[in-house]
Amino acid sequence: MLLALMFMRFEAIPSVRKLCRRLERRQYARDICEFVGDMTPRHNTFSLFITRAGPETIEGLFEEVRGQGLSASGLRATRGWWVSIG
Repeated sequence: MLLALMFMRFEAIPSVRKLCRRLERRQYARDICEFVGDMTPRHNTFSLFITRAGPETIEGLFEEVRGQGLSASGLRATRGWWVSIG
């Protein structure tokens, strides 16, 4: 679920319903989000996940993952811009 929400942000998909449509129609999207076969969660499943985990928790995880990726790649976020430090 978290991978799918990260995919949603990366692809600039504006809503969970549109994310679900993309997952239903595109095999590459299911592969990236590690959904096996043709079955993907419905929009209400994502809504329950977000509600139970808490939007702040999910945002915190996104920030942590982004920070780990940036430090591993030698990039640093400065005032909204990605700056190479290596």
